[in-house]
Amino acid sequence: MNGESFGLGFEQLHDFLQAQAIPFKRDFILKYETYFKRGGVAAFYVAPSSIEQLKTLLKFFKKNDVKWKLIGLSTNVIFFDDLSYGVIVTVKNLTGIFVNGCTFDLECGYSLQDFVRVALINGKGGVEGLEGVPGTLGGAIFMNAGAYGYTISDRLVTVDVITPEGEMVTLTKEECDFNNRSSFFKKHPDHIIASAKFELVPVDHLVSAKKIETYHIARHSYQEFAYPNLGSMFSVRGDFYKEFFNGSRLFYLLCVAFKLVLKNPISKFIQRKRPHNKVFNNLAIPFLGNEYPAYTPSVKSMNILINDGTTTTEDILCYIALVRKHLNPSTPIENEIIKSPVNQTTDSAKKIFTSIAEKGL
Repeated sequence: MNGESFGLGFEQLHDFLQAQAIPFKRDFILKYETYFKRGGVAAFYVAPSSIEQLKTLLKFFKKNDVKWKLIGLSTNVIFFDDLSYGVIVTVKNLTGIFVNGCTFDLECGYSLQDFVRVALINGKGGVEGLEGVPGTLGGAIFMNAGAYGYTISDRLVTVDVITPEGEMVTLTKEECDFNNRSSFFKKHPDHIIASAKFELVPVDHLVSAKKIETYHIARHSYQEFAYPNLGSMFSVRGDFYKEFFNGSRLFYLLCVAFKLVLKNPISKFIQRKRPHNKVFNNLAIPFLGNEYPAYTPSVKSMNILINDGTTTTEDILCYIALVRKHLNPSTPIENEIIKSPVNQTTDSAKKIFTSIAEKGL
């Protein structure tokens, strides 16, 4: 591909963005902007500062057949250093919030972790478990994100959506068709989440704060935080390692035995400051066989994909595909691999696309 594949020239898009006063950058290096700290150059990195600007932008894209990708804080997406991307649109500037009693109206770029704290200082709750979910409101609704028994859809009332025609419509919670890590929006990605309304409940400040603190400690005890990562790679209900080893009676029994020894209350107390799953990772590597890539999994969990600065794109793709082979086929993958829109097709890009296709990712 080249710049003219957008349906119009780069300069026309540049002029439109300037005329509409929509913030953007050209030839923007994504790597240090993304949560996972990977990503090549984006021909255009566009950050609308209002919902109206977003609507205007999407109408222009549709009219001119511009290929684009929408992201939030990129806490759940994998960009590749090897790829040169086209138009990337971020909603990180769409952070409006309005509070009226128990009703909270938030724009799609609002941080979930900020949402939890704003609710707390207003004496409202029902979203405490979202402390464990990084990223934006829009991304969370898209995949019905959740943690610690909470999901983003629990207290949701309505979602304002920009249709493919650029019009604004309001969907009820029922119309959003929420399921486990799924929603109407995942099935219809051309409907863009603009904002959402929540109805929270009055809570005791101290009780709610204690819950948030508990979830925060748990997250940093059992989730990776040293290396850039995207949280859980697969949405496994229950024990990840037990599901992973379920296809082999021997390895499953070894896993259960190690858990009895290493995950009992005494062992957990001893390891409380630096809990890890190194033993289970070491058990998993030979289980995966000779195809295992040159990749070192997170000591917290092999279900957390990390970027240690040395892993290649092929290693990442191979690792995801290998782990998926040993899980229940219905287990959803949480991390999204961003492979378009691509601005230039290089030899390295062709290898990535071939590898993605071969691995069914």
